[in-house]
Amino acid sequence: MHQQTSPVTRSSQPPPSEPPSESTEDDVLDVRAHFAAALNRRLDELGVPERERTTWIKDRVGGRWQTAQFWLKGKTFPLGHSLTKLARALAIEPYVLVPPQSDQNIPPPPAWAAFRKTPEGQSMTDEERWLLRLFAWPKPPVVADYRALLVVVRNNSER
Repeated sequence: MHQQTSPVTRSSQPPPSEPPSESTEDDVLDVRAHFAAALNRRLDELGVPERERTTWIKDRVGGRWQTAQFWLKGKTFPLGHSLTKLARALAIEPYVLVPPQSDQNIPPPPAWAAFRKTPEGQSMTDEERWLLRLFAWPKPPVVADYRALLVVVRNNSER
């Protein structure tokens, strides 16, 4: 019987010997919970009262107050430029808020290894490497995708 694969799981590498981890949804929930806890802990350290946190985040990051409320409750977490702006407002590194996923749960696409060998891949900072790995690709990326995203990350970090 022919087994169907989605575009995300297709690759030039043989399938893993063990079945993929079924805890990926739980991992996302863990990341959201970690993010909300780290965000609220940092706001406690800064002395921002609980009643004013939504407004404090909205004023410094932009966007809607509902989004800030979702971040505080762990329903969602910011990515990209919003995460960078929030981390700057809190005076911490982004990886304190959203830890990188373990490589055991989310294997890197095959193009990641090829990109890491390029001059751009070798010159990345830890933060840039982390942001590129965190990005949710709609399809398996190629080396050019990583190059383009690195340019965006570097341009946004200068703002």
